[in-house]
This record gives sequence, C-alpha cells and structure tokens, in this order.
Amino acid sequence: MATHTSIDKMEKELKEILQDYEDLTTEEVDTVVKKTANTVKNAIKEEAPEDTGVYEESWTSQKTSKNRHKVSYTVYSKGRGRLAHLLEDGHDYVSPEGMRIKNAAKDYPHITPAAENAEKELMYQLRKLYEKKAKI
Repeated sequence: MATHTSIDKMEKELKEILQDYEDLTTEEVDTVVKKTANTVKNAIKEEAPEDTGVYEESWTSQKTSKNRHKVSYTVYSKGRGRLAHLLEDGHDYVSPEGMRIKNAAKDYPHITPAAENAEKELMYQLRKLYEKKAKI
C-alpha cells in the first residue's frame, strides 16, 4: 500500500532533521574548541617562567562568544596581561638617570608556541570531526 505525503510535510521533516544535525555538529565543534583552549592554557602554564607560581596560575580560558556559526574562547592571564607581554617579548629598561638598557629582560616565548601548536591541533580535530560526519 502506497503512502502519500505532501511536499510541505516532507519539507518540514527535512528541515527538522537538518536542524538536529546542525545542533549536534555545533555542540561537537564547541567541545573541540573548548578542549583546544584548555590545551593552550595548560601549555602556557607548563612553559611559563616560574618564580612564585602566581603568574603561572593566573592563566584561564573563557568562552567569549557563541552563535549559530561561530564559537570563540579566549585564553588569557587574569590580572597579569601586561606581564605576559613583557615576559613573552622581553623588554628594555630605562634607569632612573634616563639610560636605556637594551634587552635588559630576556624574553620567555611561552604563549606563541602554545598558540601555534593549538592551531594545528584544532585543525586536525576539526578535520577528524568532518571526516566522521562525512561517513554518516
């Protein structure tokens, strides 16, 4: 026995199926991006110069935006952003007498390498997710 259905009903069903698929994929991408942000945070903590441990423990990650087509996490040093820049790039020093001492503080590149590695890892994980979805 043949079953008949209207085009409108079929269109509605297809839209629901595609919306469910989009929602699931968006959640999976959000999870991958969140894990990557945490990986960056942990890598920075691991490579950060150690003194008292306060700077090292100041690193955190936070979701900064999310909509249908984009999710963003920011990894940052809570309350120590200026120090992060100075440690990452090194800096000159100006003495009280006005003498500039070049490269007085050595650089400790710990943010850039973590970000570069994370970018590669994120692309790998997203490619893996895409391949998994392509099989469905």
